[in-house]
Amino acid sequence: MSQSDLTKLQQKITADLQNDGYRDVRVMPNSFLVHATNKQGQAVVMIINPDSVFAVTEIGPGNATGSGGGSGSNLGNNPGSSTSGTNRQ
Repeated sequence: MSQSDLTKLQQKITADLQNDGYRDVRVMPNSFLVHATNKQGQAVVMIINPDSVFAVTEIGPGNATGSGGGSGSNLGNNPGSSTSGTNRQ
């Protein structure tokens, strides 16, 4: 996909979301959304871009501490998830 195609796709995504009522839409260029399973068998979703990594890990009920490493916290609406982020600078 050429840079021109990527730019057009980002513009289309932004326009479609705005037409659906979303505001302050920002499409992250040069980023990846990754779905994986960690060593403990937990589902993980990561957003990786040149400046940072953000991960959401599904944890079992009754385990409010999240998974090891990094800074974890429970999400307000889903007690079965934890988040952690790392800035690369």
